[in-house]
Amino acid sequence: MEKPKKNKALFYDDSTVAGNPGNIKMNALQWAKMNLGTVVKGLVGIVLGVFMMMEIHWVFGIIFIGALLYNFWYWMTAYNRFKMGDVNLGKVVSVNPDRIAVITDMTKMIGFYPIIKIVETKLAPMEKQLNSFIPTVALYKDNPFDYPFWSEFNPTPLSYGTSDKSILQSRLNSFADEDYEELDRLLAQIGTIMPGTYKVDVEASNWKEYPDVIVGDLNTMKGPDE
Repeated sequence: MEKPKKNKALFYDDSTVAGNPGNIKMNALQWAKMNLGTVVKGLVGIVLGVFMMMEIHWVFGIIFIGALLYNFWYWMTAYNRFKMGDVNLGKVVSVNPDRIAVITDMTKMIGFYPIIKIVETKLAPMEKQLNSFIPTVALYKDNPFDYPFWSEFNPTPLSYGTSDKSILQSRLNSFADEDYEELDRLLAQIGTIMPGTYKVDVEASNWKEYPDVIVGDLNTMKGPDE
């Protein structure tokens, strides 16, 4: 994900723009289908707030308002993920449990900081095929240490936002043959399918300048003086 200009999307880092933006209008029903538990919990909060406000005391309107704001934030964040998030190549490395490996460059503008992130997720039925390639979309999180790379990379299968096979295939077609080969090469380099964020090609990239900095979780990232 590059950093050349700003955008005005709600709940999105307005100092960034994706190198390969999704530009997809999220299908809310598809998102709810793939995230049923979380979506239901959000709706239950609203219903519970209304019930308590009407049956017990108006002060419970605080719960209703809080649940309403949370749901607004949740759905706008999901929408922005598919509209302005960064599309990256992923590969199914495990089925039941479903795991995908996704490759990206964590650079903010200058330098080369390649990683592979393996995440446990929920695959759509049409994607439950070991070693198949799938498109993913991700948001990145900045760091407070002025490092030239992002602290977190959070990819999601693009099928969470659309079930249109032509859209999914068009995003796969945006990757060159070399991208598929690179993902396979770097997967062999890390030699695992366990969830985690892995620096790759350390000696051939700018990671060699930051050997002690851990990426993947802002809470565990150390500052330059630590």
